Amino acid sequence: MIMALLFMVGAERVNAQLTIGENKEPETFSQLEIVSGDNTGLRLPQITTTAKRDAILTNTPGFKNNPLSKGLQIFNMETECVEVWNGSKWISMCDGIDIQPVMLELSPANMTFDSNGSLLLLTTNIVTVNTDQSGWTAASSETWCVISGNNGANGQSFAVTTNAYAGTGMRSATITVSAGGENKELVVTQLPPIPVNPITTTTNLYVGAFWRASETEERIIKLPVSGSGLWYASVTEVDDRWSPASGDGILLSTDEVDAVSLAARGIYTANPHPAENLTVGSTSVSGTASSSEPIMFRIGLQKAFAKYASDDNPDYSNTWPARYAVVTVIFDGKSHRIYLRQGEGADYVMRRNDPNGSNVAVDNNRSYAQRFSPYNLKDPANGAPTSVITAGVPNVGIPLGGGAEKFVSFPTQAGHFFRYNYSRQAFSPFTPTGAITNWATAQHGTEFWKASTDETCPTGYRRPQDGVNTSHNTAGAVASSEMRQSLWLNPQAGATSNIDNSVYGYYADGFFDRRQIAGASGSNAGSNSSVSTGNNEIAHRGRLFYNPATNASLFFPAVGHRSDASGSLFYSGNNGSYWSSSTYSAGYTWLLNMEPEAAKQVSTGYYRSRGYTVRCIR
Repeated sequence: MIMALLFMVGAERVNAQLTIGENKEPETFSQLEIVSGDNTGLRLPQITTTAKRDAILTNTPGFKNNPLSKGLQIFNMETECVEVWNGSKWISMCDGIDIQPVMLELSPANMTFDSNGSLLLLTTNIVTVNTDQSGWTAASSETWCVISGNNGANGQSFAVTTNAYAGTGMRSATITVSAGGENKELVVTQLPPIPVNPITTTTNLYVGAFWRASETEERIIKLPVSGSGLWYASVTEVDDRWSPASGDGILLSTDEVDAVSLAARGIYTANPHPAENLTVGSTSVSGTASSSEPIMFRIGLQKAFAKYASDDNPDYSNTWPARYAVVTVIFDGKSHRIYLRQGEGADYVMRRNDPNGSNVAVDNNRSYAQRFSPYNLKDPANGAPTSVITAGVPNVGIPLGGGAEKFVSFPTQAGHFFRYNYSRQAFSPFTPTGAITNWATAQHGTEFWKASTDETCPTGYRRPQDGVNTSHNTAGAVASSEMRQSLWLNPQAGATSNIDNSVYGYYADGFFDRRQIAGASGSNAGSNSSVSTGNNEIAHRGRLFYNPATNASLFFPAVGHRSDASGSLFYSGNNGSYWSSSTYSAGYTWLLNMEPEAAKQVSTGYYRSRGYTVRCIR
């Protein structure tokens, strides 16, 4: 109506004052005066939704940057408020608040430094400020956290540095950036010097965590301690396949780890709820712990591993089998490292050409190092035989070839036991605990390994060698050994133990960490060692090997073995032994053996007729 009346006014009066609703001159301060007569009003354009209101900005060319757009009024039917455009945002007349807040973004949103002031996780200490305001200011809450440049314009940045720190606890500072009345905070965390001594010598600590490339959900960490006091946990190392500054990193949280929350989600029962994603977290957390209150927190990932080699043929340039990181826990002047892995592809622990711990070349320059699968081998039919098949050997048992159906679903799961090369028959990891019918020590199989009849690994994989496998290897040399060169930082000849780059404990893989831990079955079995103990999905604590230079890690559960004389189950949840394809003699073979305090290749006394586990290489 207003527009119609304006058009009715002569061209000579377009710039004149106007009164509508009464025959009177407008007030001197009014360009347009509307008189209602106490029974009518001004009806503004009604916009049905906030989304349609916002579309004015994007669908009307030049609207946002046009100073003449200031003062545009609408009635938002969704909020039931009159709203006014002030040139940069909508203002609600209901309560005077900004409808569209100031745009203020910081990248990155947090930083972590070590005690020497070296930046962790990120590649730069530069913080970039993006805002729609004319300028910004920045201030640090602590004098030890220094910023270079405390003001600037959109797109400009400032640097963050920290002084050296010799304290015992984690400290933090807040950098507040302000623009247009809006504040954003950047949290800066500095770790104390990391103690050398371990938190505890117990074998019941979590030493690592695992996710498939597509997984990001929580892993639950529980660390019993002696003594009492504050604890701190922080993501301290990531490889270059992560990008924490871009939201592709690791989050820690102490939420939902109390007894009530865990029980509500079925954690530590036989049927836990599915793992949840962490939507809120940080790279550092803290709390208090005691002998009755363990350290507890959750670890979650922000994104799936986009550069994962889904065909298990990585080029180590654009695609990889896994990526790795470390979380460090500090308590009572001691520390503990948790090795993280995202990606289920077969990968190297020690790489070819990696030197030993003294920076000296290893035999063959480690050219025999191979990529190990993170999973044990199982019977795809999930069998649990109580007698040995003696007819038709060695061509009986699980099929030759095949694919991923031969692998367990989680790294902690035991898989099945196999003989060296008597046949390909698989035996249950939990039952029977006693003798198996027809089992005998004399069931050695043929003298040497023959892949065409003996190989239980899937197509593209095989059993690793500990030296030659076409004749007996009595020396146990490092040279030509795939197992020794692949796993040990300082590989040893013979049957000498070395645990310089391995740790023993629990592994949080989304299966083990969510279930009630109990004792395993059989002779000399572990206590507080295993989960899902009454079926073929049984999973155990074990030993994790890692590369100190890359943090690449590989976990082997302590599955025990079946005895040579009767097939009875021994050491389940305590020790673990893994076949190689190399023999020591007609009766013995070389294999990986790990115990709570030892890791070595062994031969004498380890009969070829026993039942051991298989870990395949690619």
